Amino acid sequence: MTNKQQVFVAMSGGVDSAVTAAKLLAEGYHVTGIHMSTWKDPQWIASQEDQSAPGTLAKKVADVLDIPFINLDIRDQFFEMVVHTFITQYLAGLTPNPCLFCNPRVKWGLLQATALSEGADYFATGHYARILRLPSGHVELWRGIDPTKDQSYVLSLLSQEQLRQTLLPLGGMTKTEVRAVAHELDLPVADQEESQDLCFIGKEGYRDF
Repeated sequence: MTNKQQVFVAMSGGVDSAVTAAKLLAEGYHVTGIHMSTWKDPQWIASQEDQSAPGTLAKKVADVLDIPFINLDIRDQFFEMVVHTFITQYLAGLTPNPCLFCNPRVKWGLLQATALSEGADYFATGHYARILRLPSGHVELWRGIDPTKDQSYVLSLLSQEQLRQTLLPLGGMTKTEVRAVAHELDLPVADQEESQDLCFIGKEGYRDF
């Protein structure tokens, strides 16, 4: 990269997106962090009082890296595009994977669109997958090198256009390496636990939800 390009990084408040932002910054990109407040998140201002809230953690990382930070309130859109679809499919006896339709509709459909409208050249996330760019202009989605963390499946519905303007810096790294980078940079989320549940259900379980 000869000229500095603008990239917006989707920051969840976790270690993967934090290291993604740090890596791109080190590579010379102009980096802006963008966080999405989904339907279950508290109001952005109120969340500042909770030091463990995803938005607060994402903002802390942005402050440490000294990069601009945007909070995008998409609670209404998230409910309609993701939660409502999940409920409908679940009640129909299906086994929906919300990430499959959240990524093309929300993370890329809304966050990437916002980034590009703000002048970004690329949109980046902390997914463990790789993008191969062919001379023809076609792009291919490849698995991440860490077999225990590969997330190419949940990105499989992204369009060619969405993938072309996407960067996935962690696809060539293992989770252990990502943690090591976070500790080396003393990022505030270096020891952040991984979420094993759907982001809008959490530990309360399907029945209570």
